[in-house]
Amino acid sequence: MSFPEKIIQAAKSQGKLRAVTDEIASPTWTVDLAEAIAKLIRQPAYGVYHFSNAGWCSRLEWAVEILRLAGMGDVPVEPATMAEFDLPYRKPAFTAIANNNGARLGIRLRPWQEALADHFQHPDPSRASRGDPGAG
Repeated sequence: MSFPEKIIQAAKSQGKLRAVTDEIASPTWTVDLAEAIAKLIRQPAYGVYHFSNAGWCSRLEWAVEILRLAGMGDVPVEPATMAEFDLPYRKPAFTAIANNNGARLGIRLRPWQEALADHFQHPDPSRASRGDPGAG
């Protein structure tokens, strides 16, 4: 299940959320990632390439945008830190990546906000085959 689906599911079941402010990353839609990889393999390029949608945000900012796009902007989202969640692991605080090598080849991904909006406009067709009620 994707992060947007988890956020929506949790908001529906709990009526409120807690999301971390100190984990910063580059949200990336797999459709955009697949397109970038397809462009890359058609070029005579070698090396290490990092692809993500442009920009970065905290999990809290991402969750707020997900809820807004899902028409659930009235669900309260409380700020929290990673330390407040009793997890058996610790993620790095900043994992945003730059698409420098891809950009040199003209492969640039759009901002994560645009990709997220498209995610809501174009549901994953594979969910329908799994009987996912979010498909459609």
